[in-house]
Amino acid sequence: VRKAISPVIATVILIPVTLAIGIAIAAWLMGIWGGLGGTEALKVLPTSELIVAQDGSLVSLTLTIRNEGSKDAKLTAVQIEVGGGACKGSVDDVIRVGEQVDVKPAFTCTGLVPGATYMVKVFTEAGNVYQISLVGRAGGGGVS
Repeated sequence: VRKAISPVIATVILIPVTLAIGIAIAAWLMGIWGGLGGTEALKVLPTSELIVAQDGSLVSLTLTIRNEGSKDAKLTAVQIEVGGGACKGSVDDVIRVGEQVDVKPAFTCTGLVPGATYMVKVFTEAGNVYQISLVGRAGGGGVS
């Protein structure tokens, strides 16, 4: 008659094997989810520039933006808050991970005053909003 392995030894063997399989499955799932779970993290830098004509029209807006996240960011719109309203323009730029770019949205905006401070918001496809306060710098004669 042959003897089987004792229940204690079987348990001692099964626990590490089960743990190793569990760790392998968790690592595999994290690899899949890690690629899907990246996040964008944009930073609008203070070197950004808002130039306003004497007639109150927007001459140019240059936003220096860096993506400090782990996912590319697709910009969809830029908005300048003016008084009780806002000027909104669409953009179609993609900022890759680790990249820093100058975004120059082209849209018409009036009612700006050189020397005044304006809240500029950047909207992304992921639904995030990034903002910066910029002082309108005098320059140019009208809309370009």
